[in-house]
Amino acid sequence: MKLQALATTILLSTLGLATETLAADEDAIAQLRATNRCPGCDLRYADLRGLDLRGANLFNAQLQGAILSDTDLRSANLYGASLYLANLFRANLADANLYEANLTYADLQGADLRQADLSGASLTRAIVRKADFRDANLFEANFSEAYLSEANFENADLRQSTFFKANLADANFEDANLFAADLREANLKGGRFLQRQFTRRYLD
Repeated sequence: MKLQALATTILLSTLGLATETLAADEDAIAQLRATNRCPGCDLRYADLRGLDLRGANLFNAQLQGAILSDTDLRSANLYGASLYLANLFRANLADANLYEANLTYADLQGADLRQADLSGASLTRAIVRKADFRDANLFEANFSEAYLSEANFENADLRQSTFFKANLADANFEDANLFAADLREANLKGGRFLQRQFTRRYLD
């Protein structure tokens, strides 16, 4: 009986620790709301949906699993930020700095990323359906196995970017710079390209 009670206590303690681990840092959230600055802050799993965070400084912030759907992040500094598994559904990231940000498994459906800097960013297995990347800097960005159907890459810089096994059905690449982009095993069905864009590309 005592062993059962001890096991129950340990289990409850473990669950409590897990819940605490998943909880966002309320002080960090308060700081962000008050100052629009929280570089390097622990904002994991924070609920920031719908907030006006235009121009926010979130340099190297930890935003894994954060809820940022419909959040206004125009011109925000997310350089090196971790947005692994973050919910950015319909977020406005136009002109944002996402240089080398980790967006692996993130939900970016319908997000506005026009003129954003995502050079060196990882979007591996991200859901990016109908996202707008017009005029964005995506140099060496990694979209391996990402779901990008109907995304708009018009006039984007996609030099040396990786789309290995990505779903690019009905995506728009008109006037995009695809120099040395890796499109091996990608689904390009219905995609809009210009013939000259396929000079010296990786398509095999």
